[in-house]
This record gives sequence, C-alpha cells and structure tokens, in this order.
Amino acid sequence: MTAPGLGAWRLRIVSVRSARAAAVLGMAAAAGGALTGYLYERSVPLLTGVVVAIQGLALVALPLVRRQAVSSSRGSTDPR
Repeated sequence: MTAPGLGAWRLRIVSVRSARAAAVLGMAAAAGGALTGYLYERSVPLLTGVVVAIQGLALVALPLVRRQAVSSSRGSTDPR
C-alpha cells in the first residue's frame, strides 16, 4: 500500500474547512432563529426592519464573497 498523495491531504484539509464552515453556518442559523422568535414576540415591524437590514448587508457582501471564491479557486496550490 502506498502513502496518500497530495490529493488525499488536500481532500482532508477541505473536509476540515467544510466542517468548520458548516459549524459556523449552523450557529448563525440558530442565532438568527432565536433573534427572529424574540423579535416576533416583541414587534413584527421591528422584525421586518431587522430582516430587511440583514438581507441588505448580505446583498452588499455577496459580490465580495464571490470575487474571493473565484480568485481562490484559480490555481491555488497552497494546501492550507
């Protein structure tokens, strides 16, 4: 049996990154659900305003994240 090649190491590193990203997204979803429930009990107009503001921030951040994803996928051989 041969030792794992660079591809196997890259796959493991990507898996760890994916697990961390999934954990962060899960925590953000849980926090968003808690905030939504809290605001729904307090004020629906306030909930609407907060949701619109968060969606606006996400819309502003989207091009930046897409640009970073495209540039990191172009020939990055650094297995970090």
